[in-house]
Amino acid sequence: MNEQETRKQDRLSIIFTAAAVALVVFMVAFIPINPLRKYKRSVSDLESTRQQLDSAVTLRDAHLERLRNQEILMKKLNERRPNFDLWSFVNSVLTEEKLKERANLRKVAAKFNKSGDVSNQITMVELGLTGITLKELANALHKVYSSNNLVVVYRMLLRPENNSKGLECEITFLSPVSGAVAS
Repeated sequence: MNEQETRKQDRLSIIFTAAAVALVVFMVAFIPINPLRKYKRSVSDLESTRQQLDSAVTLRDAHLERLRNQEILMKKLNERRPNFDLWSFVNSVLTEEKLKERANLRKVAAKFNKSGDVSNQITMVELGLTGITLKELANALHKVYSSNNLVVVYRMLLRPENNSKGLECEITFLSPVSGAVAS
């Protein structure tokens, strides 16, 4: 019986060893799959969150830049003479640059969108110039922009004049009315 008991114990130890090996193989092979899957998902979630953060930071920076630009524009608008008149200003630039004889300056109504009229917030003038050179045009535009009167070119058309060596130019200037924009 001793021999039978020894065989039985050998068989049991082989079975327990095989079970232990199978359990270890199972633990090594199958248990880490779920935590590994969760880890990979968390890495993906982290990357997605980083991209969302980068987008949010970019949007915030763009918004802050728009606010800074708006503050600069509001400062220029507040520093401008309260009785600023766009037509008179452009007319004075034409006189200073000796372009008045070749100019046609007129006020135009300002309407930009379908939702409403903004004529009480924006003033516009249209300037037609004939027989001018690029240098004369550049000097006049420089004088307009260097004045810090918050005047912008809304539209500009430049073409050669039919009967001479000069240029024909149509420019639409616009500027906000001093009290129309809230600070």
